[in-house]
Amino acid sequence: MRNIGLLACGFGAPFVGFLVWVGVIPASNGATVVLVVAGWFAAYLLGMRAQRKLFLHKVINDARLQVVEAIHRYQQWLGRLSIAVSDFGVIAKLNGVEREEWARKSSRLRAILYDPDASRPDWQWRLFDNEILFRETRSCIEPLLERHKDYAFKLGGLLADLDQMVMSPLGTAQGISAKVREMSELSAQNLELTCLMTDLRVHLQNRCLSEITGRPIPERTRDPGTPRLVMGNSGQLEIRHS
Repeated sequence: MRNIGLLACGFGAPFVGFLVWVGVIPASNGATVVLVVAGWFAAYLLGMRAQRKLFLHKVINDARLQVVEAIHRYQQWLGRLSIAVSDFGVIAKLNGVEREEWARKSSRLRAILYDPDASRPDWQWRLFDNEILFRETRSCIEPLLERHKDYAFKLGGLLADLDQMVMSPLGTAQGISAKVREMSELSAQNLELTCLMTDLRVHLQNRCLSEITGRPIPERTRDPGTPRLVMGNSGQLEIRHS
């Protein structure tokens, strides 16, 4: 009976009917065997479907982890830059500047800004590698990179100008204070980048985990002063100003 069941699983009800016709299976048991085979086959299909779904969830979640970890590293880099920049406000006046102290703080900021490991926005490469899974992120990568480049370029230029002014005997307190104010104003760009990356991270978390957990992560609290990353009508993530 076991062999007959296995054959019936492969060939289905027609084969069971043939076995009944040749007398291998009593006619009274034919319907029962068909039902058993049908039930087994249905359970098999459900099991295969569940395994495939589980495999897809694992693939998507592994890709999410790669991108989210890269976003966390990038946001930590932005946070270290913000702290280092704030230190310059304390020593903005030329009369209060000790060149050794300035050189130390400048060297610290420069090391963070040009850190080859932390300053690279690795999240873009993670998204490119997993574009087939996160197609909706394609349109937002380039605008985010442009904001990153603009912020890093401006900050690097101001730092070079300040170094020259402080170390030069021609530098004035007024000129240094003005440059430090310009540097502090870049904190708005730092905040915007941090907020946009938070939006991207929350989107990826909800995209991958809300179906599994049954509940989404709340979106970032709306702030009229910062742009947001939202899903557009085209099905792509877009940067919008509140």
